[in-house]
Amino acid sequence: MNTMTTTATKVSNNNKDTKMTSMKAQYDGIINAVGADDYATAWAPDGVDDWARIYIDIEELGLLDIDYYKTGNISHSSFNGERMSNIDGTKAKNIKIFIDSRDKTLKILSYYDTKGISRLDDGYDFSATIRSNDKIDELLSMI
Repeated sequence: MNTMTTTATKVSNNNKDTKMTSMKAQYDGIINAVGADDYATAWAPDGVDDWARIYIDIEELGLLDIDYYKTGNISHSSFNGERMSNIDGTKAKNIKIFIDSRDKTLKILSYYDTKGISRLDDGYDFSATIRSNDKIDELLSMI
C-alpha cells in the first residue's frame, strides 16, 4: 500500500514538472513568434506548476536609453527620446515590467514604489508610455 502511495506521489511530481515546463515553453513560443527574443524573457519558478511570467527589458525594448562613463556611472539618460536626469535614469532602469500568466495583465513595478508606478517624479509618466507600447501590445495579444 505504501508503495502505491509513493508511486502516485512521483507521478504527481512528474505532472507538475511537465506543466511548469509547458507553461514556460508556451511563453518562449510566444516570444519567438513575435520576434521579441532581444527584449523579453520567459521565466517560471521552481516548484510552481500553474504560472509563468514574461519579463521585458525596458532598455532593450528601446524606451530607455542610458550611456555610462567608464566608471559605471550614468553619463546620459533618456526615456522615450526625452532627456531625463541621471537619477531618474537609475530609477527607470530599476522598473520591472512583466506579464503574469495568472491574470494575463501587464505589471509595472519599481524598487522605489513596490505597489506599482504611474510616475517616479512629476516630469515622467513611465507607465502610460510603457502600457501604450506596440511591442508590449503584441505580446499581450498572443497570451
